[in-house]
Amino acid sequence: CKSRFSEHPRRLRFRRSGLLKDNARVYATHPSHEGYLEHDELDRYATDHGYRIAFDGLALTIDG
Repeated sequence: CKSRFSEHPRRLRFRRSGLLKDNARVYATHPSHEGYLEHDELDRYATDHGYRIAFDGLALTIDG
């Protein structure tokens, strides 16, 4: 369901406590693929709501 990508309570808590910067990239892993959206469509929707959808082989650089 698309509404699952609203602001997540944990993300809000991390932002409020200073653990997550405002410009931080947030990735969702293992979303349900019950026929709602294809990966590209899901990623576009998530991107519009401040998230990205992770995928196999994704490599991230973590700034300290």
